[in-house]
Amino acid sequence: VNAAILIQDLHDGQFDVKIVCDGEFIEFFVNDEYALTAHTAMTGTSYSAGLYAVGEAVFTNVTIHKLISYADIT
Repeated sequence: VNAAILIQDLHDGQFDVKIVCDGEFIEFFVNDEYALTAHTAMTGTSYSAGLYAVGEAVFTNVTIHKLISYADIT
């Protein structure tokens, strides 16, 4: 997926990034203000994750959580 959004730096260069992957759909959120959604050609149940930046960036407190399946929601 090749997409881009312009984000204003109103947070002193610190951003809270959330990425949600649900099958063929990926949603990317920044500071709960910006969102980018994509429909991909990904199939299967296992994916690789990676972060990269152009320029100076430091990624900290990175965690990956598995979403509960729809059938298990009570």
